[in-house]
Amino acid sequence: MIVFLLSQLAFGQQTGAILTPEVAIDLASDRPGEDAVTTRTRLRAWAKGELDNGSLWFIEVRAQHTLMAGDDIEGIWEARVAESGWHGPVGPVDLRVGNLVERWGKLDFLPLVDVLSSRDLRGGITTPQDWQRLAVPMAVVGLGSEPVRVEVSLLPFSARDRNSMMGTDWSIIRQRMLEKYLAKVSGWEGETGVFMAPLIATLGENFENMDLSMRQGLDTSLTQNGFPQALGTGAEVAVRTEFSFSGFDAAVMGGAIHTRSPLGLMDPTMIAILQQERLPSFDEVLDLQENGDFLVESTWPRTFMGGLEAGTVVGAFGLRGEGLFLSDKVSRNQWLKGKTTPQIGAGLGVDYTSGSALFVALEVSYKRMLDPSNLPLLEPGEQLQVGGGVRIAAAQDRLKIQLGGGYDVTLSEYLLRPTVAYRLSDAWEVTGGAALLGGKTPPPKTLEEE
Repeated sequence: MIVFLLSQLAFGQQTGAILTPEVAIDLASDRPGEDAVTTRTRLRAWAKGELDNGSLWFIEVRAQHTLMAGDDIEGIWEARVAESGWHGPVGPVDLRVGNLVERWGKLDFLPLVDVLSSRDLRGGITTPQDWQRLAVPMAVVGLGSEPVRVEVSLLPFSARDRNSMMGTDWSIIRQRMLEKYLAKVSGWEGETGVFMAPLIATLGENFENMDLSMRQGLDTSLTQNGFPQALGTGAEVAVRTEFSFSGFDAAVMGGAIHTRSPLGLMDPTMIAILQQERLPSFDEVLDLQENGDFLVESTWPRTFMGGLEAGTVVGAFGLRGEGLFLSDKVSRNQWLKGKTTPQIGAGLGVDYTSGSALFVALEVSYKRMLDPSNLPLLEPGEQLQVGGGVRIAAAQDRLKIQLGGGYDVTLSEYLLRPTVAYRLSDAWEVTGGAALLGGKTPPPKTLEEE
């Protein structure tokens, strides 16, 4: 499929490609043996054109090579179909169909209602925003025009975020944590110790020697466990109604979708064994085998969402707002267990623009769980966050200086992202920057602290 799409790029009326090599150096030594240098080479290639009837077609493919260097050097190539499809009128309706990205909401730094498209979260904050959103099979049917327009989004398959289970600083289980934990477990006492201890020690060694390709394949298997893939039963639908007036626009939306991250469920017996730091008895092993719960089971609950957004411009200032309701928000608990609870949220944003020379934005968001009795230990019942950024352009827009970031008032954590970019020519641009993270709670160093 990728080869076919690449072969079609040359036939587009508009074609282009962007190659972006990136080197990231981790200056914080959180754990021994972690990869200190990561390089990512990203490639985008696209083509688009117009047919005789006025409809549009578009194709884009993306490829990325990742190399991680620490105690050893390992790398992997991956490619995927990005936003590709067809857009045009079909009778009285406007239709977009294909592998699409549907972006909702007005907030850029702290989005709330942008829940329809899934995201690639494997690289954390180091992944550019336009690479985070993943295209999924979708049809968007539009009816009407200004001042009122209705769009119905139909997803034949559910969508999911892409996460790393283990092996990086951005994974659920951070780098080197699992190997060290299994080495510790192999020394626990218990009725089955003579049989299980050497197996667990070997498993830990295998994880430590696993290359990046195998680890990523295991990640996909674990994070996709239980994912609804059946055509029809896993389908999703969402409706968005837009209102456009002079100097003001708003939209309300609602839908029945699946959670984009899984709800993990672990057998209580297994949790007790881990908490008591002992190996299981023979009877417990038989029970766990019968229940199939040695690994965490995953479900993807269906959640009903409702949201609204609005925006206006007052002079040089832009004012934006969002509101969100989710019937089932997944929250993670210790030992990869989780729960769901209803959630509401609201966000406000203001920005100032002075031509292309200066842009300033500030956003505030507030989220609250509606069922505190159902709340996991690792999630706050309410969360207040502040985010924003400043962008300054000079030298005829060739030089751009940016500072973005945010502060979590509830958790007392901050993020700063200063960057400087200089466009050498129409084809070349050089960018340098940093990601500074901190908070009152130090980062976890062991699996028990995670």
